[in-house]
Amino acid sequence: MKPFTTQAEIFKALGHPVRLRIVMALRDGGEACVCHLEHDLGLRQAYLSQHLAKLRAAGLVSDQRVGSNVFYALAGGWVAELLSTLETETCPRCVKRQASANGSLTSRPGRSIPA
Repeated sequence: MKPFTTQAEIFKALGHPVRLRIVMALRDGGEACVCHLEHDLGLRQAYLSQHLAKLRAAGLVSDQRVGSNVFYALAGGWVAELLSTLETETCPRCVKRQASANGSLTSRPGRSIPA
């Protein structure tokens, strides 16, 4: 296997907005079955299942069957840590792009954006 392939697959899986919403919902709400995610996220079961399969293949979520339900959870604490980092650390270029779209050029406290 080529170097960084595993890491690339993780970021590729998180690169879709729906999959990112799913892992954040699991982080915030804990273990959930597809029916709970369907209700919480307002998405169809089949659509969720396809995305959950990709997240499982990337090693981001684990699953456990209980009767007729399959419950999903984050695969480990490292996933929650990665999500927290994504939320708190924003690249200056992205902040600048968002600020200019809003009509102002501001950055997070302690960070300066080059003009």
